[in-house]
Amino acid sequence: MQEKSSRIAVIDIGTNTCILLIAELVNGKTVTVFETFDTPRLGEGLEVSGEISKEATARVSKTLRNFETLSRKYNCDRIFAFGTYTLRNARNSKQVISDLNQKFDSGIEIISTEMEARCSYYGATFDFPFSHDYAVIDIGGGSTEFGYLFDDLFYYKSLNIGAVTLKDKFFSDGKFGREKVKQAVDLLNDEFMKINFLNLYNKDLIGVAGTPVTYYALINNMKNFKEDKIHGKTLETFQISSMINILSKKDTTQIRTMGDFMKGRADIIVPGGLILNEFMKYFGFNEIKISTKGLRYGVFFYLLKN
Repeated sequence: MQEKSSRIAVIDIGTNTCILLIAELVNGKTVTVFETFDTPRLGEGLEVSGEISKEATARVSKTLRNFETLSRKYNCDRIFAFGTYTLRNARNSKQVISDLNQKFDSGIEIISTEMEARCSYYGATFDFPFSHDYAVIDIGGGSTEFGYLFDDLFYYKSLNIGAVTLKDKFFSDGKFGREKVKQAVDLLNDEFMKINFLNLYNKDLIGVAGTPVTYYALINNMKNFKEDKIHGKTLETFQISSMINILSKKDTTQIRTMGDFMKGRADIIVPGGLILNEFMKYFGFNEIKISTKGLRYGVFFYLLKN
């Protein structure tokens, strides 16, 4: 006889992407019932205006209504939607949440940077070998989180720089000229200098979210996203650097044709790659393992316990 937990729908409202995960535990094992995503880019223009636009709010509202319909179709016992960087930092966040909740019955919560880092860590590592010592990097649209365990204590740091915010700072015209790339790299290294106290020695680095997944797909000439072909695989620093050089010579229209998974990501794939590449170089990582799980799975486990 199968023992099942509640079926939970987790909706991650990110700066660039919204993700729906429907999952449950069956005999103690995590079972993914359904998963999908959309790229309504809630944080578009946030770096300049400090506010979420009406257009972005409307796009996210449409996505949330669709996700809610899907969650009810799959007979979920609970729907939990949460926001991260953009909803934490936008000046008009409260009004946007109020506007979204007029058409989204399930309600939206804003999670802290600590909860985001914790959930990213546990969601990324739960199906990796326990014998290894991991550090997890989660490059989002608006922020980047790092987390690891040391002597059974969880350490984390969140930087208010992500693929979308870096794009808005330096590459809003869609061009990746050498001087702009240098300026972006200088900023990243200044940010990493602030967290050089992190004890990452002898740890295996795991990357979650769209950036490492997309780079693996590009480097291996995939045209479609195939989770089972990416999860647990490894990327080396030189591979990422080489792909950044290739992408930097293309415009966003050309990048968009490189795979179906580039939809909604073509203009931020270079900024995201720069964050990943410079972090790995700064902290001395030669390779990174990829998890296609991450934050949404960590939130799922959190909800099961609470």
